[in-house]
Amino acid sequence: MSTAYYSWNVQALVEWLKLELNHHKSSRDLSTALQVHPTILSHWLQASLPTITLQDIRCIAQYRGWSVRQTLRWLELQPAHVDALIVADPLAYRVSWSDAKAIWFGPPAA
Repeated sequence: MSTAYYSWNVQALVEWLKLELNHHKSSRDLSTALQVHPTILSHWLQASLPTITLQDIRCIAQYRGWSVRQTLRWLELQPAHVDALIVADPLAYRVSWSDAKAIWFGPPAA
């Protein structure tokens, strides 16, 4: 499987993570609170072009008390990037692509 790189607001994520680190004893505590592996958190903080998955976005949304849609907007993920995340998401394989998109991002606007 190849990795596609799309631009997104990495800086917003990094700045927010640094603020959150002030409220936790360690990066391990933050990764536990976010429900992401510590290496993922480290990658987000250190890589110039970190990757993110739909599951990561779900975890961030849940932690922040936001919807997935709000989190996608905050991170400025573009539709093509979201489409690629849906296709790569293991949960998306349980339902059709269009149903998965509706589940996570809401029904299409009328």
